[in-house]
Amino acid sequence: MIKLLIFDLWGTLIYEDFGYGIKEYPHSIPMLKKLQSDAYKTGLISNSGYFAIEKVREVSDIFKYIDYKIFPFDVGTTKPDFKIYNEMLKISGHSPNEVIMIGDSQTDDVEPAKKLGMQAILFLNYEQLKNDLEKYNIFI
Repeated sequence: MIKLLIFDLWGTLIYEDFGYGIKEYPHSIPMLKKLQSDAYKTGLISNSGYFAIEKVREVSDIFKYIDYKIFPFDVGTTKPDFKIYNEMLKISGHSPNEVIMIGDSQTDDVEPAKKLGMQAILFLNYEQLKNDLEKYNIFI
């Protein structure tokens, strides 16, 4: 049974609108709120550096809707290193079979998650994500 959904930050929840700064996708916060209201935990594994994360914090309150956050400066490595995924499992207390990793990189997000026994979804767009999550009886 899926209990934790882990997201990559850039490309799934936020993006850089060149010339206009960092923006949340319109689906991001409503989706995270819905998942939490349905008793799912949410996680974030990002390869972003400290200054990029601080910039996101300046323009968005998205992090308050994420239960567990892992950044490279927390663990001394980046995706696709298994260490960053194992740290998420450790801090969340979930086993791999209870987790779905959602990211926009086959190499950095999907493949390492699957090798560790997690489910994984390659994010292309919000409609596709909704359809893929419905296969797990998760409705956003």
